[in-house]
Amino acid sequence: IAEYFCDKISNPFNQKVGIVCGKGNNGGDGIVSHHYLKRYNVSSEIILTEISSIHQKLFKKYKISNDEYVIYDSTVDFNEYDWIIDAIFGIGLSRKLDKLYLNIINNVNSNSNIISIDMPSGMFSNGSNSKSRIKSKHVITFGYPKLGHYLNVINNLYIKDIGFQKYKNGK
Repeated sequence: IAEYFCDKISNPFNQKVGIVCGKGNNGGDGIVSHHYLKRYNVSSEIILTEISSIHQKLFKKYKISNDEYVIYDSTVDFNEYDWIIDAIFGIGLSRKLDKLYLNIINNVNSNSNIISIDMPSGMFSNGSNSKSRIKSKHVITFGYPKLGHYLNVINNLYIKDIGFQKYKNGK
């Protein structure tokens, strides 16, 4: 994610990035992205969707301090960031979103520069959508495209090879 940002985004080292992290694996991907963006000298801050989104092991492993993250509330202004990285939900979302997440998604969408990890949050990998979804400018997915990428309009889909076995002729 950090490599993509530095390679594909104009003037990446003068951008301020907010990474919105949920409590699942996608949120973990966001935390690792934050670590590498900081390592590449890109200004980055983590916005946790809720207190239970703190990934204790990752925070410890990547030495993330208390001043590198905030917990989402109504005072978070997503327009203070040049770019938002959506790490709320990944490919596992299959439920209706509650009021908190609908609110977060609607507020994130106030920023037009959004990169989603795997799927735009609110979009199911099987192609259907919840009531609301992130409107991404870029989507970075891992391994293979998902059905939802084909059944919905996806801007700038980038498929990152992460070493999944290649299948040929249905094998």
